[in-house]
Amino acid sequence: KPTIDTTHNGLTYPPYEPTKRHIETPQLTEYTASIITNDKRLADYFEGALATAPLPRQIANWITVEFFGRLKESGRPIYATGIPCEHLGKLVKLINEGTITGKIAKAIADEMCAKPGVDPEEIIRQNPDFSPAKQDEIERIVNEVLAREPQSVEDYRAGRAKALDFLVGQVMKASRGKAPPQLVNELLLKHLNAS
Repeated sequence: KPTIDTTHNGLTYPPYEPTKRHIETPQLTEYTASIITNDKRLADYFEGALATAPLPRQIANWITVEFFGRLKESGRPIYATGIPCEHLGKLVKLINEGTITGKIAKAIADEMCAKPGVDPEEIIRQNPDFSPAKQDEIERIVNEVLAREPQSVEDYRAGRAKALDFLVGQVMKASRGKAPPQLVNELLLKHLNAS
């Protein structure tokens, strides 16, 4: 079992006993579950975020990878930053619903660290660049990409699946990462499979 440092601000907290629910969640590795459950306050924060977005794997990833990386220099755990657990849950929910892309989510996370306590939706309102692209705008970009990449269209229709990945990448690039990938895929497939 990995040993986790549970010392924060000079105080040592006893490991928080992992519950079966954490360990047995198939989406969490034992290592990730142990990081979260080894600190009661982190486990409580995780639970609070889950109440907003019941997506354990994504919540755990944002806590142990994304925010850990952003907060490493400060040495503070996410629960000690002033970022409410509900805001983390809301960020994950926005990604899961396809409202924002992973790229935009990372930029919002940077803002959440810089301005703890500001709601992710408020951050989006304050930064027009973070607003997701509208469907008609994405549709326009899809049409432009398909018109300028006839070889990839031909390749896809000839059964070369990688051509779709290329086209998705071109649309994402043209939208500056603001188009939800799932919608891009749907729109491309609609056009590519039309007779």
